[in-house]
Amino acid sequence: MILDKPEYFFRPKYFFSRVLSKIFRKAENKQREIIKSILGFSLKLGTGDVVGRSILQYGLYDLVVTETILRLAEEGSICMDGGANYGYTAMIMSKVNKKGQIFCFEANPAVAEILDDNLHKLNDVRNAVVVNRAISDENSTLNFLIDTYNIGASRVVSADEAHDIAVQSIRIDEIAGLDGHVSLFKIDIEGH
Repeated sequence: MILDKPEYFFRPKYFFSRVLSKIFRKAENKQREIIKSILGFSLKLGTGDVVGRSILQYGLYDLVVTETILRLAEEGSICMDGGANYGYTAMIMSKVNKKGQIFCFEANPAVAEILDDNLHKLNDVRNAVVVNRAISDENSTLNFLIDTYNIGASRVVSADEAHDIAVQSIRIDEIAGLDGHVSLFKIDIEGH
């Protein structure tokens, strides 16, 4: 339910934005272009997507999250990005943590492919691994609903709900090579 999210009471614009986006859904967001952030990296993003519009307009997305990652990611540690989307937060992690490891989890296969290109081809990041899986408490197959207006709102849904694709899930403690100090674990997943 839309009213069970405390951020809507502290930031009412999110409530109205969410309601209006559900009423006035735009067409699918398939147009992509390379957008440069003020932090010096480029990302291939949808210009109609929430993240893409923000970076196109302001050069960054979510100042509070950006500053938090810059402060908390430690050099030489492990950083994890749950719900990595197109790689904005993973790129920030890679700028701070050049000698450590970055694990990027993205359940949507189409987005995971763009994420991989953004990290490895467009920005030549060498310490990031893209894991095309949903994060869960068990390894299983989950139903996944793709939001074509805001790709970041795509989510795992219950077995009885309509869905677009099936995705594999993974337990964090089963990641190969996960050996060391985790300084930061950003989780931005919808539900599940």
